[in-house]
Amino acid sequence: VRTRRRLRRLQGHSDLVYAAVFSPDGKMIATAGRDGTVRLWKATTGESLQTIRVGAGSIGSIAFSPDLKTFASTHGDHTVKIVDFETGEVKHELSGHPRTPWTVKFHPTDPHIVASGCLGFEVRVWDISGARGVCCKHAQFDRAIISLSFHPSGELDHDWESKYANHEWKQGKDGVHRPVIP
Repeated sequence: VRTRRRLRRLQGHSDLVYAAVFSPDGKMIATAGRDGTVRLWKATTGESLQTIRVGAGSIGSIAFSPDLKTFASTHGDHTVKIVDFETGEVKHELSGHPRTPWTVKFHPTDPHIVASGCLGFEVRVWDISGARGVCCKHAQFDRAIISLSFHPSGELDHDWESKYANHEWKQGKDGVHRPVIP
């Protein structure tokens, strides 16, 4: 970045790339886009390591699990898919968003917790530890959710379009997580 010169060109997608993310250990890069594939690259060389087709439509966002065994991807059919890197198998198809999920992130230390935000103004937190992924937390907002992240402590923050605001979720005395809205 300091030199403003391209370090690496990752070639292989047949259409637009919508997402690129480094693995938690920094050794790999995953890219995804309109061609419906997730491509895995060696970060230091740009060598193509793997290509996984995830459904028929485009992929808007991707995230590595902290244990590097799975990734999550968002799709225009309003789902989030959890895919096994080794086999390419879709382990979970998380449904429930009213519109396209635009962002997805794994919990920083728990590979069984995933958060997603959609254009339908909601955030969902999913537990994928069982045979079926279950929405364990849900919150509705007044703007599309275009970005979210977990704090390194595990707390969830999100941003939404146009408001440039940030909301933190805190666990109440009753054990329920709720967004802290100023």
